[in-house]
Formats: sequence, structure tokens, C-alpha cells
Amino acid sequence: VNAKSAVITDPASIRWNYLGTDFFVDFCAAWPIDLFAFALGIRGQVPLFLRLNKLLNLRQLFRAYNKYNQRRGDDALLPGLVQYTILIVLTGHFSACIWNVF
Repeated sequence: VNAKSAVITDPASIRWNYLGTDFFVDFCAAWPIDLFAFALGIRGQVPLFLRLNKLLNLRQLFRAYNKYNQRRGDDALLPGLVQYTILIVLTGHFSACIWNVF
């Protein structure tokens, strides 16, 4: 769907739009880290800094949440509670991951 709310069905147009916007980020997020670590000569558990590319997939969650907020069209209490709940869960998750690393 373009800015004028028209559905685009031309494959070439869709391909070029994707290549110009989200392709590089999706490519980096889907890159096989084990192969990269093997090429660097890292054996055993893959270091944390090599696994951070998976966080790029979180942008899809935030994009879906923003679409949900736009569709609602009002500033209700529920979207704010959902946003803060997600923030608390993610903060706890990242804290636990960092705690596990050290």
C-alpha cells in the first residue's frame, strides 16, 4: 500500500521498494551468526556482541504497535498500559541476559 492508500501489485515496484528500505536490516538480522563466528575462528559459545543482530527484528514489533495505535485513533488508557508493560518485560529480559553473560 502506497501513501495514497492504493494497493501496489507490480512485483518489480515492490522489489525495488523493499531493496531501498528494509532489505539491508532484514539481511543483517537473518545472517547466520554461527558461520560468521566459524569464519573468525571462534569455537564454543558465540559471543554476545555477535548475537546482537537479532535485536533488529524488534523493529517489526514496534512497527506493528504503532500501526495498532494509529488504527485506534484515540489516546485510550489501554495502549499506554500495553506500551509500559512491553517496556518493563523487555527491560527485565535484557537485564537477565546481561546478568547471565557475566
